[in-house]
Amino acid sequence: MCCFVVPMAEAVVTTIATLVLQQTDKSKSESRNLEAAVSGAPQPFYKSLRLLARMLWLVTGVLIIDHVMNGELMWSYPFFTAATSPEGVSEMVREMSTVGVAMSVFITAVWAVMIIARKYKAQTLAKAEVHTNH
Repeated sequence: MCCFVVPMAEAVVTTIATLVLQQTDKSKSESRNLEAAVSGAPQPFYKSLRLLARMLWLVTGVLIIDHVMNGELMWSYPFFTAATSPEGVSEMVREMSTVGVAMSVFITAVWAVMIIARKYKAQTLAKAEVHTNH
């Protein structure tokens, strides 16, 4: 019914956080770009956070399309077909608190595993490079 609302809210928050972090890092990053590219330094956190935001927006878009196709969303107020009755509203809240939260946690966990794997791979490559140079 409206399980996409939770990932969408998380996507809004992560997008705003990404933009704020990007603006605060911009002044520092211009002098570090060449140095970071040469040294293989890790990327700023906002770039990793941008990946999470994109993943969340993608899932939100797919879920909205699915809900429109199944007739759970309308183009007129109240937009959610379940919101036309009090029982439907309680069902919507239950679905957001169970399915929506579970999807958001899963997407964030997948993102975290991707970030950890990327860091592990970079460390492994750096160690291998050190061993081959000696």
